[in-house]
Amino acid sequence: MARRYTVSTSYNLGTPSQANEQVLESWVDLPVLLSQRLQRNVRQGQVVHLHKVTASLTPQTQGTANNDIGVAFTGTVSHCPATKNSARAWREAFKVWRKQKQLRQNAVGSFTRFDDFEIGWNASFRSASRTSTLYADGLADTDSEKVVIYGASTPGDDITLEDIYESARGQAEPSRFPLSNAVVKTSKFIDEFPPPVKTPIGAHWSATSAQDGYDSGATVNHGVAYVQDSATLAGVVHVNGYMLPENTVAHIQDDVVLTLTFTVSLGTPLVLTQRSKRSGPKKSKGRRTRRKGKR
Repeated sequence: MARRYTVSTSYNLGTPSQANEQVLESWVDLPVLLSQRLQRNVRQGQVVHLHKVTASLTPQTQGTANNDIGVAFTGTVSHCPATKNSARAWREAFKVWRKQKQLRQNAVGSFTRFDDFEIGWNASFRSASRTSTLYADGLADTDSEKVVIYGASTPGDDITLEDIYESARGQAEPSRFPLSNAVVKTSKFIDEFPPPVKTPIGAHWSATSAQDGYDSGATVNHGVAYVQDSATLAGVVHVNGYMLPENTVAHIQDDVVLTLTFTVSLGTPLVLTQRSKRSGPKKSKGRRTRRKGKR
């Protein structure tokens, strides 16, 4: 069994003005957090297994943060499953990226440190400094695009693995009867590239304020979500969430810290490696000795 590690990230949140107002939408690069945890370069070019997500809320203590009533948080952690098709799309983008980098000295190779092929979640959630770029139209292209997983590609802005795969290997047409040309049976799915896997998360930290100024009936819950479909493409995840109660004229906004803790392990590399051919048993090259005795 692969060794498991725990990494975490935190967000400062406040109760919204409306119950349906989104208070959190962000993305997490698990290999970056693992690199900081292990003090070595953990590459995106592998399957990262996401086993468990723990959500916890604590009150903010710095500045003018206020905590009177408490909050409840609910949201999702989404990841792109590492399937045959998503891994193929990653490899196609990686091959183009590597060939284009080879045209520039010290851009890629054994001498270059830390510059790996790294992707973002979509056009809104990517890194300005770390997300890799491609010249999608070849050497004559003057505008590069950042590589992300989901969404529609935009010239000069981003190119998505979803678009790369769907454009090159769209779904095959269904079989038809020869005379009527009627469809025998339609496909059970539409897109060849896998949609994100969404894992619900939640937590609450609450306290009921009495008229005499003392808190009573306080409850705290740290929500733990176990991820069964754990294979995550490149270790890139997307998080979002909502909070209750909403702000009213009767109380001041409550401010809390949401901490997401991820339990992960490293899986197989996304780059295909050639297996060495097994050779048969070596023949003995020793001298032949003539047996003594009659011929």
